Amino acid sequence: MRQPKSYSGVLMEKGKVNEAAIIKWLEREGKLVLDLRDFRQAQHIDVDIGIEDHDGIVLAEIKSDEYISETPNEPTPGFKPLRGNLCFENMRINHYARGNWFYKGWGWRSPAKLLIVRNPPTQKTFVFEFEKLRNFVGKWIIKHEEIYKSPIQMTTVMTDDGKTTFNFLIPMSELKKARLYKGPFIVPSIYASDPTLETQTQLPGILA
Repeated sequence: MRQPKSYSGVLMEKGKVNEAAIIKWLEREGKLVLDLRDFRQAQHIDVDIGIEDHDGIVLAEIKSDEYISETPNEPTPGFKPLRGNLCFENMRINHYARGNWFYKGWGWRSPAKLLIVRNPPTQKTFVFEFEKLRNFVGKWIIKHEEIYKSPIQMTTVMTDDGKTTFNFLIPMSELKKARLYKGPFIVPSIYASDPTLETQTQLPGILA
């Protein structure tokens, strides 16, 4: 069943908790984070934060994905079965936007350098570089057909009353073999609400 809006109510609150946990995690690791989430233009181009680097500001997009895991069927009691894939948004359809029916998904469109994906139930967080990830996805579409004699796996999401999203499912096992992400890092949800909690992870070279 479609929602009136894709990012509202309970879904929006879950997203905010996930983003806040990531931001606090980065800050506890000594990173200076510029929160861009309330800027309309940043929302439009799919950028959530800026992270200060020695060369300036590195832009990052934060995503919440309850299915992502390094291996399929990873046990997660009480939650959805994990599929071992990265959900890469390929394209959206605006059903009622005359003259602007199709546009690129965040997987291709975001100008951010980093993609930070966290699974709230497992608290595992993965960090990708968009440029390397996009290059891999483009090649994986062909490689998948050669190996499995079938098109790449996709999932269609009825985003809301006005939009439908088409996503590629990219096996994390392949991304791991290609060394295309850092992590998993454990980022507890409590990071979003407890300013006294000490960090328990390290981020060696996360911006390298």
